[in-house]
Amino acid sequence: MTGVIILLFMYSGYSQEPAPKMRVITLQGQGEDTSSRLLGESAEILSARLTCMSLRDFSVTKNEVKSALIVTVKDTISTGLLQDILTAPGKLNFYENAGRDDSLIPIFKQRSTREIILEAHADFSNKEHPELCITFRENLWDIFKEATARNIDKPITLMIDGNVNASPRVNAEIAGGKITLTGKGFSKSEVRKLVALCSNGELPLKFIMICVK
Repeated sequence: MTGVIILLFMYSGYSQEPAPKMRVITLQGQGEDTSSRLLGESAEILSARLTCMSLRDFSVTKNEVKSALIVTVKDTISTGLLQDILTAPGKLNFYENAGRDDSLIPIFKQRSTREIILEAHADFSNKEHPELCITFRENLWDIFKEATARNIDKPITLMIDGNVNASPRVNAEIAGGKITLTGKGFSKSEVRKLVALCSNGELPLKFIMICVK
């Protein structure tokens, strides 16, 4: 059974640039361990994220000497949206209200994004209301079912990197490990961004964007 949650998203208003242009972006790795292995893992994750954004003309390469990644993109995607995709750690969880002082507790405890999400994709069959479709890993189905059962008529919050992305009210118990999030004002770019962050795990390194040419 797929749980369908209807909600209103805040539209972030990313603007599209008028014509494709080649941009070269330098992402500087942070921390003491910026090894070649971690740079390589990060490059794979970022490539997967850009693919989720329906970008095709891009590359992500390592600069091991400077502990950096060099990203080239030729597309109309805005620089602001690119920065979100390239620098977000990608730490995801769902939260329920603890019932005191509006404090939130994670439904899936301290699991990583990859340990929570089996698959996520966008559904644009309804042009006015794009949908974010999420499937949890099977070992978590009962945990989510129980969480929704005890939160009927209460919100469950999706957070990525500490930011609230959705806080829908639960209408019924959700079994089967699948949910669909949709609502007015939920743009295609925003859906693709969430798919990109949900689907590809967390970055092993923190990056800051230091140069865009």
